[in-house]
Amino acid sequence: MGGNASRYSHQPFRRFSQLILDQGAMVTDADQREAQAIGLRNTTTLGGTSIRTGVPQTGGIVAWDVEDDPSAHKIPTGLRPGRVVADGHVGDVRPAPGSEVPDGPGLALLTAQADLLGTDAAGLDGPLVVYADLWHRPVGAAEDGRLVDPAFLSAQTSTRTELMAQLKLAALDGEIPSEADLAARVQDEGLPRFGSFRLTEAELTAEIVAPDACDPCATTLDDPNQDAGNDLFRLEVHRSGFNRPDLSRDGAPALSPDDARVTLKWSRDNGHVEVPVAEAATLLDDTLFDTAVFELTDLPAEQRMGLYTDGMEDRLATLHARDAIEAAAGAAPDGAMIRVWDGAVTIDLADASLDPQPVGALSAEGTLTQADGDWTLRIELGGLGLTLVANEIHTTADQSIIDRSERMRGRFGTLTEDAIVSKNLETWFS
Repeated sequence: MGGNASRYSHQPFRRFSQLILDQGAMVTDADQREAQAIGLRNTTTLGGTSIRTGVPQTGGIVAWDVEDDPSAHKIPTGLRPGRVVADGHVGDVRPAPGSEVPDGPGLALLTAQADLLGTDAAGLDGPLVVYADLWHRPVGAAEDGRLVDPAFLSAQTSTRTELMAQLKLAALDGEIPSEADLAARVQDEGLPRFGSFRLTEAELTAEIVAPDACDPCATTLDDPNQDAGNDLFRLEVHRSGFNRPDLSRDGAPALSPDDARVTLKWSRDNGHVEVPVAEAATLLDDTLFDTAVFELTDLPAEQRMGLYTDGMEDRLATLHARDAIEAAAGAAPDGAMIRVWDGAVTIDLADASLDPQPVGALSAEGTLTQADGDWTLRIELGGLGLTLVANEIHTTADQSIIDRSERMRGRFGTLTEDAIVSKNLETWFS
């Protein structure tokens, strides 16, 4: 979940060092969110200046043997629970509860991580690269009931983020590259922070029937289901065929049309409505959610975001319309949650018709056009219009990006919450 937030005011490229409240002024959620973001940036800047990226010799994730001959030196022998640093973020890789991971030679930790449950590396052929994926995962009261106070009727007043430290695998094609070559691929090419398909516009296409100049949040539309409040709009990539780390030598793996599907989901209230499955009856009885999309998820599913390690296939979290969620929830594992979205759609970028397939009761239309070197993806679903723009697309055989007969070979970028754009279309949807 993203929390019930009004907006995201933090500007990563401004070097704000503090947030100082005015005397007697109202305290807003945006101010508090930005104060936390500034503090986190200052901490990671310090870590990045002193360490940047790597593994500490003491207490790190790499197990060593010390050799005295011909001179004292260390030889890595495997992985163990410990710390790893990425761009100043200090992560703690822990074994999963109940697992036994020896503190010594071997790679048993890869399939027994507390922050990456349910993975299996069996059947993978080398050579393989082990890399650390550190990211901040939102956590709400539906997952951890201790985040709310029973004295306040368990009203949710905040959310948390948890730093995930995950060790993942990526396959290498051909000969093993040099350390310098591999470092360049990991840092500059294969493991990007952001992609380039930028969300440039999200608009309600329903007609305004009662504008309110004094209170924009009270503006009424002809479709009451489309009324928007003072909430952060959230667009997420739910599932993608383009979320594999690319460490191949040519940098452009050939993909089949089956890999070209991307599922997007969105919410006008930042996707903050979520409940444990055990408490879902009241939510599902509310007619307000008759046309909503319900995400059924649990802890292992929440941990599977971003780039997928080789050997990890399923998204685990599933999307359901109102008429299917109750049956799915009845078979859900303990600890499962239901999260509410306004809409979701799957698009196949290898399909010449670009016919979006909506999840739920809403209708959908989509187009992909090119002008002056820019590609524009336009999706309209249930009174909401989304416009996404990218400035470069690579294809094989000089064919169009949407060609049924050719295997797609190119790169689409990531959709991120704050729609940050990187240099070009150099990464897959992830």
